[in-house]
Parts: sequence; C-alpha cells; structure tokens
Amino acid sequence: MHQRFIPLKNFMNMAGSCVKYNFSLVINAECSDSHTFNPFKFKKSEQWKNFKEKDINDKVEMLPSPWISLSDEGDYTYNNMNVIDNNMELGCQYLFSQIIIHPNRDIMACCGLASDRIEEMKLGELSQVKVLEAWEKEINDPLKKCL
Repeated sequence: MHQRFIPLKNFMNMAGSCVKYNFSLVINAECSDSHTFNPFKFKKSEQWKNFKEKDINDKVEMLPSPWISLSDEGDYTYNNMNVIDNNMELGCQYLFSQIIIHPNRDIMACCGLASDRIEEMKLGELSQVKVLEAWEKEINDPLKKCL
C-alpha cells in the first residue's frame, strides 16, 4: 500500500545503512492477494539474498503481515498466501519488548496499525507520563499478559 509513495529502493537503502552502522531494523511488509509487492516472494529474490549476505550480524528482518483495512476501501483476500504465523499460540511476541511513541506523543503498548483505536493500548501522553511509568503499567496489566 505504501510502496506507491516510498519506492522499494528507499527501503533497501535504509536497510543497507542499518547494516553499515550496526542498527537493527524490522520492515513490516503488509500483503494481500491484491498487493503487487509480495514479501514472501521478495525474500526468495536475488536482491534480498544478496543483501542478506552483507547483513552478517542479521540486523535486518522483513516480517510479512496481512494488510488490515480500517475502512471499506477494498476487499483484501489471502487465498494465495499463508499469513498465519506458526508461533501464534505464543501470543504477541512484541507486546512486552517495546514501547511505541506515536508522532502525536501518545505512548503505546502495541505497534499494531489499529492500536490507537484501542483505548487499552494507550499508556499515556509523553508530557504527562514518564516512559518508565508507562512500561511498568504495560508489564503489570493482566489484560496485556493474556494477549
């Protein structure tokens, strides 16, 4: 969906810079049958394989993710790809490993696309809550532990 605004070469340049300066990067590549970019196929491409040869510390990862539509803008299907994570029974592996600060200064427990629509994922606003307090709120929340 975003590739029409940001070309793939820009992401690959960013990934190359992360490798060069030893930063970690996760590229969340949304997909559906109607998307022209298929992260599953791209991860098998020569371009990706050549890039990963340079990524000797394995700092860059691409995670395929089903596209989540927040409106009735289109019909997104997944008939031609397996979008189910085999680790799904383990729950969200990112929930307690990161704190997200949105551009509007909201501190969030979740990086998910619709997280700003879920009140329970909001941990406070940066000018009113310290990040450590938000983190403690997240890790001690029984609802988030269930997720």
